[in-house]
Amino acid sequence: MPFAEYVEKNIFAPLGMTRSTFRQPLPDELAPDMSGGYNYVNGRYVRGGLEYFVLYPPGSLRASGLDMAKFMIAHLQNGSYGEARILREETARQMHSQHFTHDPRLTGSAHGFFEKVINDQYMISHDGGTLLFNADMVLLLEQNIGLYIATNATGGAEVPNRVLRAFLDRYYPLDAQPALTPTADFASRAEKYAGEYYKSRNNFTTFEKIAILVNPPNSASVSVDEQNNVVINKLSQYVEVEPGLLINREHPDVRLVMKEENGQVYLYTSLDVYIKTPWYGSMGLHLLIFVGNALLFLGVLIGWTISFFSGLIRRGPRPLSISPIRNRLTGFISAMRANLPGSLFRLARMTSGLFGLVFLTFMILFFAVLDDVNPAYGVPNFIFESPPLPGIVVNLPVVLGVLGIAMLVFTLVVWWKRYWTPGGRLFYTFLTISASALLWALMYWNFLL
Repeated sequence: MPFAEYVEKNIFAPLGMTRSTFRQPLPDELAPDMSGGYNYVNGRYVRGGLEYFVLYPPGSLRASGLDMAKFMIAHLQNGSYGEARILREETARQMHSQHFTHDPRLTGSAHGFFEKVINDQYMISHDGGTLLFNADMVLLLEQNIGLYIATNATGGAEVPNRVLRAFLDRYYPLDAQPALTPTADFASRAEKYAGEYYKSRNNFTTFEKIAILVNPPNSASVSVDEQNNVVINKLSQYVEVEPGLLINREHPDVRLVMKEENGQVYLYTSLDVYIKTPWYGSMGLHLLIFVGNALLFLGVLIGWTISFFSGLIRRGPRPLSISPIRNRLTGFISAMRANLPGSLFRLARMTSGLFGLVFLTFMILFFAVLDDVNPAYGVPNFIFESPPLPGIVVNLPVVLGVLGIAMLVFTLVVWWKRYWTPGGRLFYTFLTISASALLWALMYWNFLL
């Protein structure tokens, strides 16, 4: 049975959820009541269209607040709503119990629910978001309370959590914040905490890995201050209260656990895993490689262009040759043999110049693709379609790879044959090393090979 049909028959119908559907596109009777989703751009709200989910059914439920209230009541009553029952009581209790946690000191996941503890109140929830909508459904089982918050704008991701905290601070406040004292031997682990981290929930096998750099939620920066606080993204302060366990100073219910396995450091939240970036994957190093190469080859192209035109001016116009093509070709080959170092120099310089030109083109097109933002959704348009520019961008690194190999060959030849001046050989070697570092970075982010 199709998923949407199964849910309609076994959940929506018994609970009277007549304003809910998983069907895409929306049924005609529900379409007129669908809320618009908005992005605030340049002082005005821009409305987006209906989001169609390829990863169906996640993110595909459209429901009214009243219908979600019926669903929450059914779970608060362990599967029953009025005269209807959608779950056996023992099944509901099993769904509400923990199925997995990264560490016993952390909350984890129930069956389709996430565990939370705020102000000493245990709850299960399920939150999520699309490009335009964000929502959170929270059940305080012991208090027999359900809370559902939904927003319809791109900037609404933090609203459900803030509303939930405000609700709990109002009705279930803590008497006092617990005192947090760092562990005595924290200094021995401080260095392990500090560094850059990336989220394990990411693409690592295609060029979309670059989202670690360009999408801040996929990464985190961790440092240790003078008061032995572990600081996340220069904002949130955590205290290590026991080896590997961090507690947030402002919200003590928020916890992190640090573990080291086979030399790799991980930071665990209740749901996510952050992996410590090795030195060769740091943002600073890769920014240095990309920006440094852009400036270096831009300078080289400008310098060599000026040198080329200056040479043309000094040589003056050449007489037009009317020799047969064969004689002209023979003369060219003879001249090449007689002046191989100079010819090789010009060819090597042309290759490195082309490398710089292709790389700068790649950078310009790459940022042009990222800057082509859909005003309604606040994300680049290539997410929705396959325009030509992204295709060109991902193929340019192959050209760079061929040119980089040629530069390496030229470098080996000129040192072997001792062509050019020592300064010329050293400069071209520096260009080759810089280009090789760039190719390695492109391979690291899966743009090459």
